[in-house]
Amino acid sequence: MPRAKRKRESEGGAARDKRLADPYLLQTPPCRFSDHHRKKGKTVNVLRNCADNPNCLYGLGERQKGVWQANKLIRRVFGDDPRERRRGFAKSGGKMPCGLRNLGATCYLNSMLQCLFVNLPFRRAVYEWEPKEQSVNKEQELQMRALQKLFAQMQLGHESYYDPTEFASTLSLNNVLQQDAQVKSLSLNIKGYKSVEDCIESYLSGEVLEGENKYFCEHCDAKQCAERFLELKPRALPPTLMVQLMRFVYDANAGRKKKLTDMIEINETLNMTELLRRSGDTEAFNDKTDDAIYRLSGYLNHRGKSAHVGHYTASVAYPKTVDDDDTELAVDWFEFDDAVVSDATKTDAEKERSHGKKIRSRDIYMLLYVRDDVANAGALVDPNTSTGNDEPQPSQEYLDGVLALNTAFDAEVDEYASKVSGG
Repeated sequence: MPRAKRKRESEGGAARDKRLADPYLLQTPPCRFSDHHRKKGKTVNVLRNCADNPNCLYGLGERQKGVWQANKLIRRVFGDDPRERRRGFAKSGGKMPCGLRNLGATCYLNSMLQCLFVNLPFRRAVYEWEPKEQSVNKEQELQMRALQKLFAQMQLGHESYYDPTEFASTLSLNNVLQQDAQVKSLSLNIKGYKSVEDCIESYLSGEVLEGENKYFCEHCDAKQCAERFLELKPRALPPTLMVQLMRFVYDANAGRKKKLTDMIEINETLNMTELLRRSGDTEAFNDKTDDAIYRLSGYLNHRGKSAHVGHYTASVAYPKTVDDDDTELAVDWFEFDDAVVSDATKTDAEKERSHGKKIRSRDIYMLLYVRDDVANAGALVDPNTSTGNDEPQPSQEYLDGVLALNTAFDAEVDEYASKVSGG
């Protein structure tokens, strides 16, 4: 019987040494399904292992037939497995946060909701909101009711993600056009600056208006040289500081908006009082003025090189239990990509480089900082209780609604498991 012809490959010195060290190719990694190109014709249904790889199992029919088809067969007969929607547990042992389904170009809304949800004073204010007589129109009331319901599902629901359609519909969003930022915040120019601190310091230092940028004085009815600056008082600083990085700018030469991909260093903490001192604010030098320390609680990323096309995700810090011996707030970081939530805790060595004291990114678009005294008094410990670390609770109406959803979901899981097991 004639020996089958085989194409001889030319081998270099390194390849020959490797072949001598492993003459039977036992150290060769298993082939991937994508490594195989099935031939057309009579042999289209013939599955063969690679002749030069003893670890190739392609001939067993992976992804084609046999045991690898079991899950597909079960799905075809019984439908999607509801157990895949069950909320899991994080590396630290706590419950995983809840994701939000993308309704079509609503990734910005989902990411913003995740950053606001983890802010417990904000969530408490949402839960406690009630309309005052003749002061709130019907549209605003529907928005708040829908947000209360959605937050209750995100907090207490058994499923890994929920549908924000009811809340989004009250905002009259266009689910065809990309939804970009509609929130007023501290907007910082990033061009030519290394860090967020540098951007804020420049923002507070003021801008001289002269030449073509002269200020029009209504009293003088003429343009005058002036200085424009933002006045912030240390004692009037907000509990939550929202910082928007101006990554989307107008390119006069190209005649269109573009995205700046400059690398910016993000500080985990900001001493706003010190930044005000650098800007020359006299009140900031008062001995009785305590430093206002802000801590990063979340940020939004814009994935994509274009200002018109891209995808928003969120990175959010979830607080752990308060440790009296720890002066810093312990947090777990989570990445939110619509319905998909990933654990990115600081215990992971790789994530430690990303979520250390400084973060460097070309995609971070918006940041949320929470003042330390607010985080200690409100975000981690409920000042209205003595038990500590209590999350605000929704009203009884929405508690009952989530309980009904959980009961229905658990029943769906049990029914599916019973069908699959044949019980």
